[in-house]
Amino acid sequence: MKKYILIALMLITAYNIFCCDMAAAITTHEGGVFYFNYPDMDKHYCVELNVKLNSCPRDQGRRLIFYDSNESDGIWHYRPNSVSDPILQTYYDTHILTSNVMLSHARVGTTGDSIQHHPFIWESRTDDKTYAFMANGDIDMTALEGLLEEGSDSDWLDDAITYLHDNPHNVDIESYDDICDSELFFYWIIKNIEANRDVIKGLEQAIYRMNRTTEIGHSAWKNFVFSDGGALYIYKNGTVGYDDYDHQLFWGEAIIETGGVEYDQHAYVVTSTNIGPDFNIDVTPPYQELENELSNFELVVLHSNGAAISYPHFGEFTGENNDYPPEVNYFAVNGVNWKCFPVDYSGYTALTQLEETQFYLPILYYYNYGIQSVGWSDFGLLDLEYTQGYKLELDNIQRIGLLQYGLNGVHVFEDREILLDSQQNRFWIPYFMHGSASVYDAFDDIIDDAVQIIGQYWTMWRKSTGYSWNVAIDPGKNLTCYYGKMYDVTLASGHPTVMDYYDIMGYEEMEEYIPPQTVYYEYEEKLEYEAILIDTIVSNEPIEEVAVFEGGECIGASVFQGYPVFIRAFTEELNRTNEPLEFRVYTGSRTEPDVEYRVFDEDFAYYRDESMYPRENVITRVCLGLNGEEMPVMSDNLVRTKQYPDPFNPETAIEYSLPEYGNVCIDIYNIKGQKVKNLLSSEKPAGLHKVIWNGTDDSGRRSASGMYFYVLIYNEQIIREKMLMIK
Repeated sequence: MKKYILIALMLITAYNIFCCDMAAAITTHEGGVFYFNYPDMDKHYCVELNVKLNSCPRDQGRRLIFYDSNESDGIWHYRPNSVSDPILQTYYDTHILTSNVMLSHARVGTTGDSIQHHPFIWESRTDDKTYAFMANGDIDMTALEGLLEEGSDSDWLDDAITYLHDNPHNVDIESYDDICDSELFFYWIIKNIEANRDVIKGLEQAIYRMNRTTEIGHSAWKNFVFSDGGALYIYKNGTVGYDDYDHQLFWGEAIIETGGVEYDQHAYVVTSTNIGPDFNIDVTPPYQELENELSNFELVVLHSNGAAISYPHFGEFTGENNDYPPEVNYFAVNGVNWKCFPVDYSGYTALTQLEETQFYLPILYYYNYGIQSVGWSDFGLLDLEYTQGYKLELDNIQRIGLLQYGLNGVHVFEDREILLDSQQNRFWIPYFMHGSASVYDAFDDIIDDAVQIIGQYWTMWRKSTGYSWNVAIDPGKNLTCYYGKMYDVTLASGHPTVMDYYDIMGYEEMEEYIPPQTVYYEYEEKLEYEAILIDTIVSNEPIEEVAVFEGGECIGASVFQGYPVFIRAFTEELNRTNEPLEFRVYTGSRTEPDVEYRVFDEDFAYYRDESMYPRENVITRVCLGLNGEEMPVMSDNLVRTKQYPDPFNPETAIEYSLPEYGNVCIDIYNIKGQKVKNLLSSEKPAGLHKVIWNGTDDSGRRSASGMYFYVLIYNEQIIREKMLMIK
């Protein structure tokens, strides 16, 4: 089946492998992929066949690009002046056996006279691959631009053009008018691949969206050869016999011979012929082994290891009910799943998208001025929005462990807007990016306006914008957002009304972290949880599991993995119960030890000896002591203060906490820096204290309204804070 190909300059003019639009392509076992073309510069194949093929683009000479993985830069450019150019011979001899990619094609478009250089080279922004692309056909450019500019970022196309042509491996263009449909086609494919982080899914999604776009249609010619540096992707799409074109695509194996040595590298040759059925011309490809012709809507992937995989009906859309659009893989576990449904062009109800969950008594929750639920009987009335986050509650799938299914539709692009209602402050925001990112990067658009962001397995909270974040998460883990998850976000008033993920690019998609399940303590996960952090546990025994109880029932527990211990407490009625929580610890013994706790006061970095009650929108920190062991009082060696009320009339309180016994002095000063009154000058023990200023000076006279300062001196620490008295 194989036929020898002598790659030498004297044979270049002997073969006309392909006609105007598509170059030949070879994939090698050692180096990956390279392409080449063999047109006679003085005698074009299209012209030889029939001058009536006037819509056939015209080659403007060969452009060779070698991509060599053995070099740091790896890509060279050269445009030969003639077929006998000695430099061209050097390129062949030096690089043909080590090249990953070698491409050649430059042509004038179907209309116009500007040279449209093939191939197009794209250095991936999401991985370390180099993509290359050549196409033939004729696709409506306005429709392509419309697809590319959908979403929130209308500058995507301009950015892509700059990125492509700033790459030294591509020919510069003088203006936007130099862009042809093949280049726009390439951008569209790249955008889909980057959004999916997968070549096959990206190609399928790109073709499917184009085929379902009325202005383009499923019969428009979309033949192409694509490379990711490791494999060739050959695609045939168009109506046979349309406009006297057949656009046949063939591929087959070959053996390369150079320098008198044969190299069997699982090499493939790809040829394209634009001969319609009305032309009585023998168009048998010059290589007998090219008996493999692609069918319409077929993708063939040629791997460098010799494997060839065919995907029939690839991206096909005919407008019928039996169309099979690309699917987004999805999975769920028993209990409450914090999810989003990252599919666009769906038009499917929850009943359709979640059909495979019907046997597991699902309930779907969403947030719209409060948490609302939908049962299975009403799933057909709810359209799933990719801009909305959901909580999917499933039951009785323990025996499966993981329920995996596909969502109908195509993956959402990174530049899709998420609208944030200005009348609300709390949102369930979806994360539909392929590529995990830190919460600070993922929510970069709104992070400065956020006061709380809750993930299924971590929480971050702060008093107000401008304050530092408090974080509740398992030791050694990161605040990471994962594909297909939703996040509960509370924003301050006056927040932005739009956010998107456009800048999330190039991040690796990581496997989601799920905390280990406790064995000794059992509890039921519910719709919401309160974040509890245990800073330390004073114990002479090893700790295995820690739990929190409400009314004698375990509402949350964690396997001990170090400090701090993060517990998600699924309280019955957040903020509405008067019964204090209690903690229990499992040490591996038959009996549980007695546990006492203290609650951390953020203002004073002080552990208060008081009971803890369920409360919303805050992270509660505690320390535990087993069997009467002494617990810490302060978390650091800094003195902390708090003054209230402010403004005040007629008096105000100044609270302060001391890490250890020492002398404390507190004085009041006016705006001129004059001392008004000494409130305290004495030794105090460690702990929390309070002193009152009634607005008088040292003589007992009432001070005037205005700004004052209190200055606290403790050891070598000085705290100076302002306060306002009004009458």
